[in-house]
Amino acid sequence: METSKTTERLNLAFSKSNKTQADLARDTNLGRPAISQYLKGKVIPKQDKIYLLAEALNVSPAWLMGVNNDLTDFNGNPKTFKSKEEIFAYKLKHYLNMSASSKEIIAQVCDVKIDEVNKWLNGIKIPNITILQKLTSYFKCYKSDLTELVGRSSLSTGGIKVPVLGRVVAGIPIEAIEEILDYEEISESMARTGDFFALQVKGDSMEPKMSEGDVVIVRKQETAQTGDVAIVLVNGDEATVKKIRIMDNGIMLIPFNTKYDPWIYTADDIEQLPVKIIGKVVECRQKY
Repeated sequence: METSKTTERLNLAFSKSNKTQADLARDTNLGRPAISQYLKGKVIPKQDKIYLLAEALNVSPAWLMGVNNDLTDFNGNPKTFKSKEEIFAYKLKHYLNMSASSKEIIAQVCDVKIDEVNKWLNGIKIPNITILQKLTSYFKCYKSDLTELVGRSSLSTGGIKVPVLGRVVAGIPIEAIEEILDYEEISESMARTGDFFALQVKGDSMEPKMSEGDVVIVRKQETAQTGDVAIVLVNGDEATVKKIRIMDNGIMLIPFNTKYDPWIYTADDIEQLPVKIIGKVVECRQKY
């Protein structure tokens, strides 16, 4: 769910100011309808209005416009917020507002009671990683968009987001997989070359080039050439990441880690097991 940097930061500064919309309208000499449209992201304030809003909310105009990622007050002094729980509460309220969603819907999405959602919204606690994954999937945002002051969507360069899957299994279309861990961004030029998803690497079979927890960007395709690194389903098991070697009568799946042996499948194996290529790895993003 895309929002502009200015809209997100205006909401953040407004929520921390303890002002009402009427207060902000009075302090800036702007009408309440204009303030409401700015906060909802329906209208992006022009630079002269940015200056008035920044002064009233005591944040720097450069930060409010998204030019500077370091949050400072109007005079350029560092400005901080109290806790990660407080930041999460603001971010959740922001996404609820932008999505026209409700506490009841969020409770249903996360399979929790309303009381738990109220604790998040009141800055008392933050949810665990499993629930965060459900929220990022529902809002179609990055985890950092919910947990950090300046999330990855605020730093976006205008690319296309693709889901990071925890696993791929036989019989379930990529589009139907619900285990979405996060989102990664690819360039628009890359996105025009095909359909993409991302997959989190498991195990150490592709060390040292790919480590557990790294994320590979995958273009969906059912064929591969010798030397390609592909995502392969074997015998209905969970998909694996391996280097491909095409042989006269079959295929070899090669791990980069030399302590593991290659997997060799004949043409009959490919047909009967089956062995199915579902995508080609075009990029590996290391996660430290």
